[in-house]
Amino acid sequence: MRHSYDYIVAGAGCAGLSLLWYVLDSPLQETRILLVDHDLSPQPKKTWCFWGNDSLPFQHIADRSWDRMAVGFPDRWVEEDLGHNVYHCVRSEAYHEHVMERVRAHSNVTLLEADIDGLYDTAGGAVVEAGGHSYAARHVFQSCFVSPYDRAQPVHYPLRQHFGGWEIETATAAFNPDVVTLMDFDTAQHGATVFYYILPFSPTRALVEYTVFSPDPWDRARYDAAIHRYIRQLTDAPYEVIRREYGVIPMEERPRHQRYGQHITSIGTVGGITKPTTGYTFQRVHEHTHQLVRTMLADGRPDPVAVTSPRYRFYDLLLLRILHEHPQWGRPIFHRLFAYNSIDRVLSFIGEDTHLGQDMRIFSRLPYGPFLKAIAPNLPLMPRVLFPEEPDAQVPKPTTTSSSPTAAVTS
Repeated sequence: MRHSYDYIVAGAGCAGLSLLWYVLDSPLQETRILLVDHDLSPQPKKTWCFWGNDSLPFQHIADRSWDRMAVGFPDRWVEEDLGHNVYHCVRSEAYHEHVMERVRAHSNVTLLEADIDGLYDTAGGAVVEAGGHSYAARHVFQSCFVSPYDRAQPVHYPLRQHFGGWEIETATAAFNPDVVTLMDFDTAQHGATVFYYILPFSPTRALVEYTVFSPDPWDRARYDAAIHRYIRQLTDAPYEVIRREYGVIPMEERPRHQRYGQHITSIGTVGGITKPTTGYTFQRVHEHTHQLVRTMLADGRPDPVAVTSPRYRFYDLLLLRILHEHPQWGRPIFHRLFAYNSIDRVLSFIGEDTHLGQDMRIFSRLPYGPFLKAIAPNLPLMPRVLFPEEPDAQVPKPTTTSSSPTAAVTS
């Protein structure tokens, strides 16, 4: 049995909901749309952070916003007011409810809770197989599967950003709610790049996160032990763990492409939207999906949209090699980055909102040896990383369930 739609959004995470938001805020809002995921209830409690100026979308539903930030090292602590940037934190359940409120106002959007088994192209569109049925559309947007093309490409720097976080409530005041700690490197590095991160929601409530850049994730008990030790450095007050979150974000140099098939577009992390050297995704997702909808309106089809220029891909490629091959340089590089630049300027840089002259001033203060040594080994990789070409092949209907795409974390 096949059901037909104009568009199918496969995956109801941040990327899928973001695309649906912009479609419903455009002249495409009357098209027939299917949103499908195994669970359409709000995602397990998690936080998404982003920064920028007053034009950012969804900042009005932020749980907390900050205009002051700190970074720490064994010999240095820096705390500054931000300039044109404001740092926001949105909770996943608030975001889900905000988007779904708009969705429920449109009777042309069908909601389906079912396991997504596979995707494939047809002559005039694409099909999503879910819950034992087939759902056809002129175009499918998916955030569930890494494409067969991408899975077949080699990975030279298989780094991961892996982390554990506790949101805690303390018996007495322990945090400055006006200051986010973006990175505190005053901790053992364990042959990797390791730091703590604090989102203070009140004097007695905060998310304390332990983050590691290395190839292999750790057992949860190891994150937990590190978080407890750090909390005890901050306060000796009794505390309660309100919730825990753990995650793994790919930091590999391998490009992920937006064209899953001729009529299937990958969005979110599986579409390469996550910045590989930081893991930040939320704001980039919305920039990407907004642009996709604009191309649909202008050209009648969702052509792939570049989210990163070759210049920033080059910077990321060099840093990924350094962090993977020489992790002992991780903390010194970040130390120099914040020692000679304002935190506001660093946020603009990692947010890819600087011009070439600013970039050169930033790099002129970094340890030049590791970066120069990273250029030659990366020369063979630069064509496909700096100028990735979208694949043209269609995705045929799977002949067996074993040929279905490998699942990835929905972004």
